[in-house]
Amino acid sequence: VLHVALNRNHVKLARLSDSLRRFPNDKYSLSLRVQLRENIWSIQKIQFGVVILTVALIVNIVIMFFPVFIFTRADQMAALQWCMWTANIILAICAAGAAPVGHIALAIHTGARPFYIQWYLSK
Repeated sequence: VLHVALNRNHVKLARLSDSLRRFPNDKYSLSLRVQLRENIWSIQKIQFGVVILTVALIVNIVIMFFPVFIFTRADQMAALQWCMWTANIILAICAAGAAPVGHIALAIHTGARPFYIQWYLSK
């Protein structure tokens, strides 16, 4: 869906001319150009976030379930428990790190950075 919307906005921006206006009597197409560029920029950022979260989810699934198929004997139960513990910690860290992503992206976009982002950037 994001890819189709991105392509549609690219095509609209590419064929934007004086004949394409917001209203029939409108002579001003600059706001439409700015809006299309903003839509393209936003969709690219959302698409990047979706790809990153999908890759992180796939990596976490592999980390969680791969050891189950390797450590199948009874004497390997301790190693399996350590792998599960590690996978749970990694999953918790990824979930905690991904939780404020939307808020941070909006803050960076609007320029109103929260105090903790300013503190982190100063470090």
